[in-house]
Amino acid sequence: MDVRRLFIIAGFALFFIVVQMVTLYGCYYSFRPFKYKKIRAAAVAYILFLNSSYLFLFYRYPLPPWLKTFINAILIYPCFIYMLVCLVLFPCFIISGIFIALIKLWMTVCPYTGAGRESEPKDKGPALENRRTFLKIMTSAVLLPVGGCSVYGTYIGRNKLRIEEKKLFFPDFPEEMDGLSLVQISDIHAGVFMEAWELQPFIESINTMKPDLVVITGDIISWGSYYIEPVVEVLGKIEAKLGIFAVMGNHDFYGNIDGLCAHLEKKYITVLRNRWQKIAADSGSSSIYLIGIDDLWATRYFKKKNISLEDILSGIPPGAFKILLSHNPTVFDAAAARGIPLTLSGHTHAGQAIMPFPYHHGYSFARLIPGLH
Repeated sequence: MDVRRLFIIAGFALFFIVVQMVTLYGCYYSFRPFKYKKIRAAAVAYILFLNSSYLFLFYRYPLPPWLKTFINAILIYPCFIYMLVCLVLFPCFIISGIFIALIKLWMTVCPYTGAGRESEPKDKGPALENRRTFLKIMTSAVLLPVGGCSVYGTYIGRNKLRIEEKKLFFPDFPEEMDGLSLVQISDIHAGVFMEAWELQPFIESINTMKPDLVVITGDIISWGSYYIEPVVEVLGKIEAKLGIFAVMGNHDFYGNIDGLCAHLEKKYITVLRNRWQKIAADSGSSSIYLIGIDDLWATRYFKKKNISLEDILSGIPPGAFKILLSHNPTVFDAAAARGIPLTLSGHTHAGQAIMPFPYHHGYSFARLIPGLH
C-alpha cells in the first residue's frame, strides 16, 4: 500500500470518527433526558462493537461461508447501515448546531433595553425543550426512513436479481450482426459485501442467457487487493461467444489495478484501458468496435492526466459502428458528439435512490449530475 492510499484511508477514518461524534452528541442532546440508562449503555456498547468491523473491511480472512455470513449479519451490515445513518444525520446536526449557536450569540451580544430585560423569560426551560422537541422530530424523520430502507436493501434487496432486457435499434448497425446479444454487469464491488461465492449465482444466470458479448463496466472490487484473485476466478467462468470485456472504475484504482488487469487477462477477460477492440461477425465481412476508457475521475486523481476520447478513437474506420464502455456516465454527451451511438456505464448503482414517479419510470437523483440524462 503506497503512502497516498494510506493517507486516504486515515483521512476517511478520521472523518468518520468526527461524523460519529457529532451524530451521537446530536442524538444525546435531542433525546436527553433518557430515563433508561441500561438501554443507553447497551447502545453505546453496540456502537463500539460495530466499529470493530474495521478489522474486516481492509483484509480478507479465509473463513467458511456460513461463518462469514454470520459475521456479515451481526457486524458488517449493521455497521454500514449505522455509517449511512450517521452520514445523513451529520449535516442535519451541523446545520441545527450552527443555527442554535447563532441564536445564543445574538442573545448574548444584543443590546438590551430595560423593557427587554423585563420581557425576557426567566425560565428558559420551555425554549430549550422546544428546541429538543424539534430535533427529536427532525432526527426521527431522517432516521426511520433512511434506516428502514437501508435494512431492507442490505438484508433483502441485495439478494434480488433483476434482469432488464432492452431491444435497441440503430440504422447503421451491421446487418449481418443483427440480433447481437450483449450482457452488461457493473459495480460488483467484490469485498465484504460481495464474496466470490456470493457472485456465483449471478454468473450462472448470465451463462443461462447465452450472450454473444459480456461487458463489465468497472468497480469490480471495492478497495485493496485481497479480493482480486477469488472474484476474478469466478468471473472467468462467464461464457460468451464473442468474448468478455472489462473497463476500470474508480474503486478499481483504490487497489492493485495492474494486478487486477493481469488476473482478468489470464482468465481471457479483455481489459480495454483507453483503447478499442474490433469485434467481427462469423464471416468476417462485418464488424463493430468496442471502446473502453478508464474512470475519468480516478485517472485525473491518480494518474494526474486527462483522457482524450479523440486519441482513443483514432484508427477506427469512419462510419464504423462503435460501442463505448465507460464506468462513469458523465462521458455520454462527449461520446454522442463524436458519433458513438451507444455508451454503457455503471457507477450510479441504478441511481441509488429513485422517486416512485412518474409511473413505471421513476426519477433518479443521479440525473442531477451533468451528463446523466
